[in-house]
This record gives sequence, C-alpha cells and structure tokens, in this order.
Amino acid sequence: TFDNGTIDEEDFPPTGIRELDSIASSFNSMKHEIHRYIDELKEKSELEMELQKEHLQNEQMDRRLKQAQLDFLRSQINPHFLFNTLNIIGKSSVLQDTTKSLELIEAISLIMRYTLEHSEDLVTLDEELEIIRAYLFIQQARFTSRLEYEIRVDPDAGEVHIPPVILQPQIENSIKYGLENNSQALKIEVSAHGTPTGIDITVLDNGHTGDDAGRAPLPGMGIGLHNLKRRLALRYGRDDLIDMSYRKESGMKVTIHLPVPQEMDA
Repeated sequence: TFDNGTIDEEDFPPTGIRELDSIASSFNSMKHEIHRYIDELKEKSELEMELQKEHLQNEQMDRRLKQAQLDFLRSQINPHFLFNTLNIIGKSSVLQDTTKSLELIEAISLIMRYTLEHSEDLVTLDEELEIIRAYLFIQQARFTSRLEYEIRVDPDAGEVHIPPVILQPQIENSIKYGLENNSQALKIEVSAHGTPTGIDITVLDNGHTGDDAGRAPLPGMGIGLHNLKRRLALRYGRDDLIDMSYRKESGMKVTIHLPVPQEMDA
C-alpha cells in the first residue's frame, strides 16, 4: 500500500526457500531504493520551495528599496528650499550683488545635480561635505547672522564611502526646529571620526523650542530623517544606525553609525 507517496509494506521475511528469498530480497531492495528516491525528491522539493521563498523575499526587498529611493528623491529636492533659494537670488539681483547671485546659483545647481545623479551610489564623505557646505552657504545667505556652522572631520574619514545625502536631512531638521524660539544664533556642528566598527557622523545644534518638554527627537524628526532611517535599514539590514538625543540646554544631537570598517582600514 501507499501512504503519503511512500510504500508502507514491511519487508518480506526470509522463508528458507532459496527462490522465494531471492525474489523477496530483490523486492525489499527495490522498495528501499524507491523510499530513498522519494526522500530525495522531497528534500529537493523543500529546497526549491525555500529558494523560491527567498527569491520572493528578495523581490519584495528590491521593491521596498526602489520605493525608498523614490521617497529619497522626493524628500531631498524640497520645493520650499528651492523657492527660498530663488527668492534669495532674486533679492541679490535686485541689490545688484552679481557675485552673490552667481555663487548662490552655483550652489543650488551643485546640490540638484548631486541629488539627482547619486540616488543610491556610494560617495566619499568629502563629496558629501562639499554639498553640505553649498547647502549651508545658501541657508546662511537666508538667515545671515542667525546661523553659524563648523565642520570637523578626521583626516582619514574623508575618503570613506557612504550613502549620499545622509547629512542634509539632519541639518535641515536642525534649521527647521532649532531656529524656533531661539533668541541666540543657531550653531550647527558637523563632525566625523573613525570607530572600531566603521565611522560615526554627528550633527549637533544648540537649538531649542523654549518649552519645558523640549524638542522631542522622534515625533519631530521630519520626513527627511524618517526616510534616511528607512534607507539605512534597507541598505545595511539594521535599524539601529541612527541615535538621536535632545537636551533643552544644549539642543539636538544626531549621530549616524556606519559599519564600514573595510574603508577605514584601506
């Protein structure tokens, strides 16, 4: 009889009759061979199902990554930022400050080209910082003496390869929330240094909201930081790469921990 695709009969016992025992032995051997063949088919079938499941999971991950890339592009080319930049350029033109206007046009062109050309390709930290300087130059032209910044990077850290546009969302968040109810100048510090497991990149500001509750890091993180957290989780398979802390007396601190020890050792 067959049960779940296997032969369920017991082996024929010896009878003492040579001819019958020979036939029985051949039948028993054939039955065991069929059992082994069926077991092999089952193992192959289970392996194929597992591979198919993994393939489907990879396809889902690819779709999520592509969606994150689209979200990344939509969030980084901020229409309000573009409008404000054009407005500043217009005012500079009216004031006949040709040099300032040209510098602003070059800065916004550099940012747009960088954002569109590097959706998910790795870039060096130095390349990223060039865009950050252009971004802060535009924001400083807008807020003048209300905004100050400093960039400090370890000598070897500049050549480390990182995902593009991971600093702008943090700085945008600092400017958006740090200037609210802040009577003093907003100071933004960008720093980067190597660690035993990779590189830490930190954006620190002295902004605060002026209320007792302070600026809540997670609820007020904004779409830019939310998408950044998602992008890093998809790329590195981890969701613990961003640390955020807030103190009313000192402001917001956001640190990205990138696991790139091979780059630091190069």
